[in-house]
Amino acid sequence: MAITGVLLGDVVNSKKVPPEQWQNLLSEILTLYGRYEIFRGDSFQLEIKQAKNVILAAIHIKATMRSIENLDVRIAIGLGEKNIQGDENVRVSHQYSQAHINSGELFETMKRKTRIAIRSPIKGFDEAFNLYLDLASMTMNQWTPSSAEAIRLAIEHPEVTQRELSEMLDITQGSISERLSRAGFNEIMRIVHRFQKVVKPFI
Repeated sequence: MAITGVLLGDVVNSKKVPPEQWQNLLSEILTLYGRYEIFRGDSFQLEIKQAKNVILAAIHIKATMRSIENLDVRIAIGLGEKNIQGDENVRVSHQYSQAHINSGELFETMKRKTRIAIRSPIKGFDEAFNLYLDLASMTMNQWTPSSAEAIRLAIEHPEVTQRELSEMLDITQGSISERLSRAGFNEIMRIVHRFQKVVKPFI
C-alpha cells in the first residue's frame, strides 16, 4: 500500500488579525509542500507531495501562524492510499481519495482544543502518533510569537547553525538557543523523524 497525505485546517482567531498580515505568509508555506487551496477566507487544504512530510508541514504551518500575535491553527492530517486516477486539473477541495476523506472526517470530529491530529489506514498507527502530537501540543500551544518565529526559521533552514539563525533574527546566539530549547524544538523534531521512519515502508 502506497500512501499520500492531505492536510485540512483553519486559522484560529483569524478575525482578530487583518488578513494582509497572514494570508500571503500562509500561502508561501503551503506552496513549499504541494498543491493547496484556501477557501472561506481562513480555511485551507493541502495535498502533500511527499507523505513523509505531513507532520513537518503541520508544525511548520503552526509555527508560522503562531509567529503572529493571537493566531493559531487547527489541522487534521489524513493519510491514505494514493489515488492513481487523481486529476491534477481538479481543485484540491474537489479531490476524493482516502487521504482527503480521512482528513475531512477527522477535522469534523476533532475536539475544540485539539490543534493537530492524524488519521491513517495503518494498523496501530493513529493511537501512538496522536499521543505524540497531544504531548507536543502541550508545548506548541504555549509558543510565543518569538519562539514560533525561531521554530519557523529552524525548519526552513535546517542546514544553518544557531549562530546564523541568530543573525537572521538579529539576536544573540544564546537567545536563539534559549528560544529553541524553550519551544521544544529538538523534541518536536524527534517526533517528525520518528514519523518519517515509521511511514517509509508505505510511501
